[in-house]
Amino acid sequence: ARDGSLFVNDNGIVDGETYEIVTYDSAPGSFTDLPALPAGFQTIVSATSISIEPGCVSWTGAGGDDLWSNTGNWSTGLVPTGSDVVCLDGTGEVVIDGSTNATVERFEVADQRIRIDTGGALTVNDLSFFEQGVEVNGVLTGAGDVVLRGSSTVTGTIDGLISVDSGANLVLAGGAIIAATATSNDVINLGSVVVTASDLLLGDGVSISNEGEWVFGLPAPQDVTAVSTATFDNRATLDLRVSEATFDPGVTLQFGPTSVLRTTIDGPSSGSAFGSLTSPGVAVTSGTSLVVDQDPSVPYSPTALDVYDVLDCGATACAPFDTATLPGGLVQFVVLSLIHIS
Repeated sequence: ARDGSLFVNDNGIVDGETYEIVTYDSAPGSFTDLPALPAGFQTIVSATSISIEPGCVSWTGAGGDDLWSNTGNWSTGLVPTGSDVVCLDGTGEVVIDGSTNATVERFEVADQRIRIDTGGALTVNDLSFFEQGVEVNGVLTGAGDVVLRGSSTVTGTIDGLISVDSGANLVLAGGAIIAATATSNDVINLGSVVVTASDLLLGDGVSISNEGEWVFGLPAPQDVTAVSTATFDNRATLDLRVSEATFDPGVTLQFGPTSVLRTTIDGPSSGSAFGSLTSPGVAVTSGTSLVVDQDPSVPYSPTALDVYDVLDCGATACAPFDTATLPGGLVQFVVLSLIHIS
């Protein structure tokens, strides 16, 4: 009978070899624990034997559905565990449903899109590239660096070290949360991130580095709040052309050298520009730029009486942007904690 636990120690496993651990004519029951192996090795369970061999656990889709939890969908006949290297090189979407908490060592290949349903979770322990993106309605944790390529959507929680690669795009929608329970709590954007229909919650200690384009979309306004303290470091373009954003006092917003704040005016106003920013913890350093566009669909000629609040620094005295590209006739000026154009 196959009951109890089976453990295998690594005393020099050779890459390219297959090791038969147990053979049997018939084996009622099952081992509750199978061997914990070095990354890149897998367990093969057949009707007559248990073996280990190098290589990733591959998605076959032979189980008749798209569920991660279905053992029939995997080359080993077992659902991957935290010591497994996984290859998703088939077709179709792979679904981590609401009752599944999945953990892998890393993805050697992730050429299929992954969907994490509400209540479901995926933890990745080492550097992995998601070539077709991921849909996160549950929780995605990058204990190692998770690099998103293609198009991804988050309505749930992302946690740990998450990177949006150059040329990729990520939509944060519907109450998305950037959590802070892992050892590394960073989001690095090299591509495009769009926040839409969502007030964004940042966990304590979260650090966001925008080195691509970060867009606040509709509906406006959008709020960025922190459980306690967090940092948003804008090193490229923060785009508020179709929205308004308010950063909670616990969120330190930094405009680094060569960074840009981009917004839009769409008609005469004595108040805020259409895309205005409020951030009591803002810090503007040298080398920054303000770019204000005019909505081309609105025939409007600004006058000296039209004043727009572009940036509200709260209790902090604002520093002007080094350069300003504005519609004709408008200039940038600072009054204490407000940056205006008029």
